[in-house]
Amino acid sequence: MALAADHAQFSAKIVRNGGVHANGIGPDYTFTYPAKGLYGVAQWFGGGPIASYASPYNSDGYEIWPCFGGGTAAADPDCPSVGSPTQYLAADGMVAGVPFYGWPLHFTDGSDFCDQASTADLPCGQVETWYEDDSLDATDDLLYLLTAKQGTAYVSDSGTYDFGPNFTAGGPGAVVVISGDQGFGTMGQTGVNNGNCAANYNYPQPGVGSQGAASYPFEVSAKKTCAAPVTGAVTFTALTELGTPKWTAGPGTVKWTIKFKATQTWKVFLE
Repeated sequence: MALAADHAQFSAKIVRNGGVHANGIGPDYTFTYPAKGLYGVAQWFGGGPIASYASPYNSDGYEIWPCFGGGTAAADPDCPSVGSPTQYLAADGMVAGVPFYGWPLHFTDGSDFCDQASTADLPCGQVETWYEDDSLDATDDLLYLLTAKQGTAYVSDSGTYDFGPNFTAGGPGAVVVISGDQGFGTMGQTGVNNGNCAANYNYPQPGVGSQGAASYPFEVSAKKTCAAPVTGAVTFTALTELGTPKWTAGPGTVKWTIKFKATQTWKVFLE
C-alpha cells in the first residue's frame, strides 16, 4: 500500500518472456504451453527495501527489489551483478526480500511496526505475487486486487488497480511479478477508505468516451473500512485478472468483463 492513506501503489514487471523453457526449446525437447490463462506460481510477504534503505528507489523509479538478472549490465541495470568475484546475475536470477510467516505488530519499545496507526508509520514489508501469463491476450486491461483480512475484518484493501492494456502481450510463458509495500490498519483514520483501505485514484474519469481514452493507472475503491490489526493470522488474497473495460460516458465509471484470472491466497501471523 501507499505510505500515506490515499491509494495503493503497485509495480508490475515481466521477469522472463518465454519462461524458463525458452532457452531449451529446440532439438533436445519440445514444450507445449498450457491452456490459455493466468497461472499463479508464487506469493509472499517479505522484507522490503523501504525498511532497509534511506533511498529505497532506483533511478528508474522502481524499488531496489525485486530485481532480476539479465546476463549483462545493459540487460538489467537495476540488478546487474552478484557473487565474489562479481559476475553478471543470470537471466533466471533475482534479488527479493526474505519472506516471513510471523510479523511483529510493534517494536520492542511499543512503537508501531506492522500496525500502521499513523500516517507517519512506514509499511513493514513488501508483497510479491508471481504468475505466468499464457493468455495470448494483449489487449484487455491488467487488473489487480489485494486484500488482507483477520476473520471478517479488513486490515488492508487495495481496491481494483488497473495497469492498462496487458503489457505482457499475453505471453505465452511471460512470468510477471506484481509488488507493493504493505502495512496494516487505520493510519489513525476512521470511516470508509481509511488507512490501508484505499480510496479512488485517478478515477472516475468523466472525459473517457467523449473526450479521449482512459488515463492509466487508475484505482477503483472497494469502499471498505479498515480495522486496526490484532494478534493473530492474516489472510492475504491477490486477484489478478484480464478484463475488457466498458466505460459509461458522463460520470466516467467503468466495469470490466473478465476474460482470465488467477487467485492466490496465503497467510501470515501478526504477534
